[in-house]
Amino acid sequence: MPSLEKELMYKEIKERFDGRSIFFSSFDRLNIVDFEDLRKSVRAVKAKGYVVKKSLVKRYLDEINVTGYNGLLDGALFLTICETEPQKVSKALANFAKSKENFILKGAYIEGSLKDKNFVDALSKLPSREQLLGNLVCSMKAPITNFVFGLNAILRNFVVVVNEIKKQKETQAG
Repeated sequence: MPSLEKELMYKEIKERFDGRSIFFSSFDRLNIVDFEDLRKSVRAVKAKGYVVKKSLVKRYLDEINVTGYNGLLDGALFLTICETEPQKVSKALANFAKSKENFILKGAYIEGSLKDKNFVDALSKLPSREQLLGNLVCSMKAPITNFVFGLNAILRNFVVVVNEIKKQKETQAG
């Protein structure tokens, strides 16, 4: 039977993890400064990072019927939890992993399924939500802008033709 301390820890893990995206990473011999940098980069994207016991994470994953997570729980475990925009979190973690060879991004649990390291790497390379929305607005704006410029050109040409006709009539009358 688990101790009261482990039960309380598990309850806290369950509350923090439910309905959120979870990124799995492992670390080896990271110093305090590196951990502080890691936590700052995670906080900057409105996520939280935790060093947790593997047995409690395993218990949580079993409880929510997730299978195939064995490779994700190897080594010292650092979990990053986010409620929204996992793309930003994956980018922050991937950037940190590039600068620290002792930090390995292993995978994620996003929208009810496990994702491997390749998925997380691909996710980190996607443009941000703001950039995608900006691209969408630009692509919607382009046809409207072209239409307005086309109408303007027609009106300008019409004015030029009317002006030329006026000049011709003045020269013929004069």
